[in-house]
Amino acid sequence: MLNYYSRQSNSGNFTKVDTPPRGGNVWIHVDEANKADADKLIKAYNLDADIIKDVFDPNELPHIEYSEDGRILYVFLRKAWRSKTDQIKTLPLLVVVGDKDFITISQAHSNLPLNNIDIKTYSLQQSQYFLLLSLIYTIVSEYGGLVNHTSDVVHTMKYRLRSHEITNKDFYRFITIEDNIAIYKYNLRAIISLIERLRDNQDIASNHDMIEAIDDILLYVRQLLTSVESSEHSVASLYNVYSTVANNTLNLRMKTLTIVTLVVTVPNIFYGMYGMNVALPFANEPWAYWFVLGITVVIMLLIVILVRRSKLL
Repeated sequence: MLNYYSRQSNSGNFTKVDTPPRGGNVWIHVDEANKADADKLIKAYNLDADIIKDVFDPNELPHIEYSEDGRILYVFLRKAWRSKTDQIKTLPLLVVVGDKDFITISQAHSNLPLNNIDIKTYSLQQSQYFLLLSLIYTIVSEYGGLVNHTSDVVHTMKYRLRSHEITNKDFYRFITIEDNIAIYKYNLRAIISLIERLRDNQDIASNHDMIEAIDDILLYVRQLLTSVESSEHSVASLYNVYSTVANNTLNLRMKTLTIVTLVVTVPNIFYGMYGMNVALPFANEPWAYWFVLGITVVIMLLIVILVRRSKLL
């Protein structure tokens, strides 16, 4: 779906309009885009069809491309969100920066910042790049929220280990966290490469404020990567601890079952051998059963005492 946002001047805010005004100065956002929307944009704004259609490739990585004449900048980002199963999902978000127009295309539903940057003191073309940097910062901030959530989950699992028995769900959660961490590292590193390439853009390199904004974004992304790597190390350590505890628990249960089997089996073997070969005394007495049962209990207790003194249990 195509949405048009326009402003009357560099100092004005964006407001939604039904049709794009002539002369540019418009932000076009395509939310939950389809190929019909893409074809419409390609024809209306003379965009590169091959580049535009790459936004429908779910594996498209963050990178930048230029039109043949160098007047249009294409920036691929990846918008991330958390699913109901706590898995991180990402889809490409394409940003097209032209002389007067600013276009964003996404297959996913996305809330983009329209009026949260100060562009009053810059020319129209410069303001397009500030919009781009603001959008990149917004995408990175979304990753920041997801990274912080993952860190909280890792800390929760540390405390859970002390008070709860390990289950299969805990190991499934480890798999999810490891997959999420891989997605963070993959995309954040790609964003760093993208931003460093933006430094070479003449319109950005000549503006001190833009370079400062880029440095701030780079610092933020690197801090997130540090946090991700810390969570990765914590997860690896926790996984080893969980595996060790699970193995110890299994060994204790097997040992307990073995001892119970031994305690119950030994008296039965003795009575079985005796009863099959020797006539049982007092067999017809009413108290004979309880007498045999009592001796069995005594033997079982003696075996338990012997096992505990031998530190087998």
